[in-house]
Amino acid sequence: MERWLEGSLKQSVSPRTYGGYAWQTRKHVVPGLDHIKLKELTAEHLDALYVQKSNSGLGPCAVGYIHSTIRVALQRAVKKRLIPYNVARDADPSKQTKREYTTLSQNQLTSFFRAAAEAKDCLEAFFIVAALAGPRPGELLALKWADLRLPEEPNAPGEARIRRSLSTTREGLVLRETTKTGKGRLVYLLPPVE
Repeated sequence: MERWLEGSLKQSVSPRTYGGYAWQTRKHVVPGLDHIKLKELTAEHLDALYVQKSNSGLGPCAVGYIHSTIRVALQRAVKKRLIPYNVARDADPSKQTKREYTTLSQNQLTSFFRAAAEAKDCLEAFFIVAALAGPRPGELLALKWADLRLPEEPNAPGEARIRRSLSTTREGLVLRETTKTGKGRLVYLLPPVE
C-alpha cells in the first residue's frame, strides 16, 4: 500500500484525492490488513474489515471510501501483475443510501437573486453562476473574469468557461489548471439579461 501511495498514485491524481487515499490507507486499511500478505488477501478478509469498521461506528459512506481505496490499490496491483485478480470486486461493503439534494424553488431563486442584487455586492455574478450553472465548488472558486463571456445583446445567453479548479489540502490551497475530471474545459450557459 505504501509503494502504491508513494509511487504512481501520487503522480496520477490531484493532491486532494491523494490525501484522501493516503488517509484512508494509513488510518484504516494498513492497521486492519497489515497481517495479511497481498497474495493471500481474500474478499472475506475485506468483508471482515468492513464489518469491523461498521461496528466501530463508521457509517456506510465512510466504509465505502475504505472499499474504494482498497479497490483502486488492488486494481493497480493487478495491472502490475502482483496479483491475478482484484478481490475487492467480490467484497461487499455496507450499502450506501442515496443522498437527496434539495434545490431552490422558482420563488426562492427569485428571492435569492433579488437579495443579491439589492446588496450591490461585487459577488452578484458569482452567486448567479453558482445557482444556475451548477459547477463544482472548487471550479466555481477558481473562476476568473476572463472565463466569463457576458451577453453581447439583450436576451442572449452568456457563458462561463470552467478551465481550472481550486482545492484544499493539508498544505493549503492548490490551484489546478484542469477540472476534476481532467476532460478539458466545460462551458455553462448563463441566463440572458433582460
